[in-house]
Amino acid sequence: MSVFKATLSRIAAYPSIVSRLAWGLLGVVAMAFVVFWAALQFWIVPRIGEWRGEAQSLASTALGLPVEIGTLEAESRGWWLASLGRARRAVA
Repeated sequence: MSVFKATLSRIAAYPSIVSRLAWGLLGVVAMAFVVFWAALQFWIVPRIGEWRGEAQSLASTALGLPVEIGTLEAESRGWWLASLGRARRAVA
């Protein structure tokens, strides 16, 4: 009878373990999203104009034509992006 009780206690503990693992995984995913969003907002978006030359060369290579991008800028307002990668003038 003690083997039966031990088996029942293991079965009863299983949902608790699964629940803890699920909440832990959700926490890890949430933290990864926060880190990604913070990097986007505070590191990538303010420096998008510095990548104008690279964007020009990638577009020229992809199209097989010379591409000139006048300005490349992005804005963020708080935690939301107003616009990302707006090109003012593009000539192909």
